[in-house]
Amino acid sequence: QVMIPEDAIHDPWGKSEPQMGRDPCRTPMAWDNGEPYGGFSRAPPWLPLHDDWTERNVAALAADPTSLLTPYRRLIALRRQSPALQSGAYANLGAKDDVLSFSRDAAGERFVIILNFADAERHFRFADRNRWRVECSTGLDRDGRSEIAAGVILRPHEGLVLSGHD
Repeated sequence: QVMIPEDAIHDPWGKSEPQMGRDPCRTPMAWDNGEPYGGFSRAPPWLPLHDDWTERNVAALAADPTSLLTPYRRLIALRRQSPALQSGAYANLGAKDDVLSFSRDAAGERFVIILNFADAERHFRFADRNRWRVECSTGLDRDGRSEIAAGVILRPHEGLVLSGHD
């Protein structure tokens, strides 16, 4: 969300409604700090880069195992290797107390995705007696943990991808 000078606004909606324009979220992505314009282009982009692009860029995020890029990469890799996550049957498991949950099933795989939208911890109980393994956590510290059985405590704003087995 970059502040765009009024004379640099290109979005027609932003020109007519300055506080509602889309340009602030359309600014170039900085890929690294060693290239002009963050490696986005060789010519000046039509919208400015964010002020701290030399510190916050894809190369810096890739080098930081705690960055937001890490769970994105894990989720993409998990989806690529899983028929259930690519095209499996979807089942809504419900939304209660700021927690949304659903499952994806295919080819003998079962995944449950649980998302806590609350500012506080939430407890999620499983309806079945399966054992679950955390495949990906937005907290980056639970991946690979196995033998979750009856339920799990989700931290504020945490999301989990769990694989199930009997």
